[in-house]
Amino acid sequence: YAKSDEKVLKLKKAEAWDRCTTVAADGAPRLLPTTPSPALTTRTVPDSQLVVDFTGIDDNVREVARARAGVYSDKHAHPDLAHVVLVTAANKPYWAFYENWACAAERFGLDWAVVANDDEVEKRVGDRALRVSGHKVTRMVGWGDIRLDYIGRNKIFMIVQIMNLTGLDVLFTDADNVFLQDPFAPGVVLGDSLRSRAYDYMYQPELQSRPKPGYQSPGDGGNTGFFFASARNSLQMRGLFGAVVAALDKQLDNGRMAADQPMFWNIFNQMRNTQGKDCLGFPCGGFRCVSMCGRKPSCQAPKEETLEYCDFDPFKHPTGWDDAAKYRDELITYHANYAANDLKVDKLKKMSLWSLCDKTKSG
Repeated sequence: YAKSDEKVLKLKKAEAWDRCTTVAADGAPRLLPTTPSPALTTRTVPDSQLVVDFTGIDDNVREVARARAGVYSDKHAHPDLAHVVLVTAANKPYWAFYENWACAAERFGLDWAVVANDDEVEKRVGDRALRVSGHKVTRMVGWGDIRLDYIGRNKIFMIVQIMNLTGLDVLFTDADNVFLQDPFAPGVVLGDSLRSRAYDYMYQPELQSRPKPGYQSPGDGGNTGFFFASARNSLQMRGLFGAVVAALDKQLDNGRMAADQPMFWNIFNQMRNTQGKDCLGFPCGGFRCVSMCGRKPSCQAPKEETLEYCDFDPFKHPTGWDDAAKYRDELITYHANYAANDLKVDKLKKMSLWSLCDKTKSG
């Protein structure tokens, strides 16, 4: 009961338009994968379980992301951030980290959703829970463990799902990246950047110590435990992140390690170097060039084919510096990196950023 472009309007109204994430080499649309490949279903890894029932997952992601969008609990006070959803992740062994992070976030009146990497967290966080479409992991795992790679894959795929199903921008943070100040407040560069909608992607530089004054990130790597992904160029962004998911799945299918951080940046850098022609054997999704922090782009292309990106201020958002306590009053966030599992607690304690729930109750 419609002709030509009128059909598109009907499909958009039913949220059934623009469901492709990228374009194949021959120009044909390539559909977004919604389930793990068959090879993943044959692998058995202790303390992990592949999700095989996807009933209602799309509806869950759509409902939770939309309900938590706006970053703040007061949905009327900050309409300029209505397009952003804050997301973190947890499983039962990391519950103490999540609770600590949540108590810090509550002090600033923030609202968020949680990638629930096991059934227990899904129950505990209730209507904040984003159900995963990959492996659920029920133990504490560190770098070099394939189960951590499953968790990373869940995160990247969830970003694709949220952008695909809702059109929302996503700010993702690990639960060991604790907020010392409100990162979204007016006047804070991170928050102002999100309001301006100037960037497709923002990331946290990965630096073990405080950089020298005047430091500029080279833009070829960073931490994927704290980043922003915009849906303003939705098709291209979903294509880029979809290529990362496909590359992760290809390795995980064969039982090989596949950490999301190096995979993302390998694909990003290859996309830039090939002008969008190849992303580790997968279509890149439409971006051909990149421009960092408003500087000259890597090549000439239409605006929608140029990924605009920038780094978070490394002096305000450090990653695991051992001497960060000296600069505590200047910091917006502190990410307890360069430590594994419970050793992260020691770093957070050193920053007076542990047991924050007790401090909230007492004060």
